Amino acid sequence: MRDQPGQRPRLEVPRTFPDYIAEILALTGVVAGLTLLAVVWTALPGEIPRHFGFSGEPTAWSGRWSAVFPIALAVGLYVGLTTIARYPHIFNFPYEITVTNAAIQYRLARSMIIWLKAVCVWMLVLIVWSQARVATGAADGVDPLMILGFLIGIHVVLGIFLVQGFRYRDGIPPER
Repeated sequence: MRDQPGQRPRLEVPRTFPDYIAEILALTGVVAGLTLLAVVWTALPGEIPRHFGFSGEPTAWSGRWSAVFPIALAVGLYVGLTTIARYPHIFNFPYEITVTNAAIQYRLARSMIIWLKAVCVWMLVLIVWSQARVATGAADGVDPLMILGFLIGIHVVLGIFLVQGFRYRDGIPPER
């Protein structure tokens, strides 16, 4: 592991306990999404909402196969982000990665990807759940606070990890 210009160190960075929690949440979301789709599929009418306005009311409708897309996207995000998280040395960082700061920066970046994966997977699952509820008449629309909550969640995750990354841009300071 030499600090050569243009080359980032390749390190095996161990996962943290919160990383495992987020991985379990994300995988649970994928399983829940696939299960939800299988359970509600026969109850879905020929047309279901595919878009909701700011008020939460459906603004566009399409065939029930449109419920498959968010779950397929959730599975794709899960697989893609799980794969990408294994290679933190290829991520873009707003500061130079050196031998001194690589371990902490890689750990933080990978954790951010894992937590974003969990939030996005659950957002997509709840979108399908909302589509099914509206399509079957169990609800009139989506609670706008649900989507707002997920948007806030995504920004909180980004904010936490970007602030931590900036704080440790020179590596972890030695204990005093």
